Amino acid sequence: MLFRSKLCFASSEAELRQMRNAYTSIFLVSASIAGLLKEKGIKPDVVAGFNQGEYAALYAAGGWQLPDGLYLLNKFASFYQEFLDGTSVEAMHIIGPSTDVVEEICEKVNKRSKEKAYIALYQTKDRHTVAGYTSAMEKVRTFLSEQREQKIKMASEDLAVGLHSSLMDPVIERYKMYLEKIDFRDLEVCMLESLNGECIERGAKTKERVLKRIHSPVAGS
Repeated sequence: MLFRSKLCFASSEAELRQMRNAYTSIFLVSASIAGLLKEKGIKPDVVAGFNQGEYAALYAAGGWQLPDGLYLLNKFASFYQEFLDGTSVEAMHIIGPSTDVVEEICEKVNKRSKEKAYIALYQTKDRHTVAGYTSAMEKVRTFLSEQREQKIKMASEDLAVGLHSSLMDPVIERYKMYLEKIDFRDLEVCMLESLNGECIERGAKTKERVLKRIHSPVAGS
């Protein structure tokens, strides 16, 4: 645990930019805060986590032990990084067009190409992150540039946010076997599902959610 503390508080920016280190540090800090609140007798009514934050939310809700959450998160980070190293994918933050417009553009691209692009993060009604194969993302940019009636901003997004679509299926195939080694407990409080606000409390449902989060889009505030 000493190494983990050093990672959180004494690492360089370059070290924390590495996906596995970033995921681990965020999880440990969040879990530590949850632990301190518990020591003070403060119990949440509900918990929620954005993106990888759901690992800490599950810990805060009693869904698994700290080592189990850390173990799974590190496995996921390793498999995801290996996938990225061997695949030409990218993510793009888009500001301006509505959800309907962005979904329509992705649908057009996917009908015309074997390589796909999807909305990975629904942040607000006019802010989205789209992820896909590089060739598909070029088509997304082309379609967006044709939207003359509104101002659109596009910027590259760090792939650490996740692809949150069927693009992640190869990662899931490697990752899911490790879920069988973890004791998923019924939650002590409700965890809100990030896309539709569904309340999750059963351990079996939590296990499904861990996989679903990887290949399903994530909603923001």
